[in-house]
Amino acid sequence: MVRYIAPITVIIFLERKVPPMLICWEQGSKMNNLFVSLLYLIISFSATLVIYKRFGKLGLYSWMCLLVVICNIQTIKLSEIFGLTISLGNISYGALFLTTDIIYYFNASIFAIHTV
Repeated sequence: MVRYIAPITVIIFLERKVPPMLICWEQGSKMNNLFVSLLYLIISFSATLVIYKRFGKLGLYSWMCLLVVICNIQTIKLSEIFGLTISLGNISYGALFLTTDIIYYFNASIFAIHTV
């Protein structure tokens, strides 16, 4: 949670009339969820492409193993984006499906069957 302390809080705190914790309020939690989700979306999809370009098919196999672990950890965290409650693991599942699609399109289909 992000807390915002109003400038008046500092003045009141210096005058020692009201403790500062009583004037704090939450601000921007919805925008932070959207920003974090979009940032993670860009990072995970671009990491998938970079790993494919750099390490090839074997790199994607290891990336898939890591993504499965990340998906299971992030599924616990819920966030609200555009009024919908979603888990952050959905983005990792999308990157996982992108990885299997890349293996299928650029390699033989038998390798994609092995990944599943």
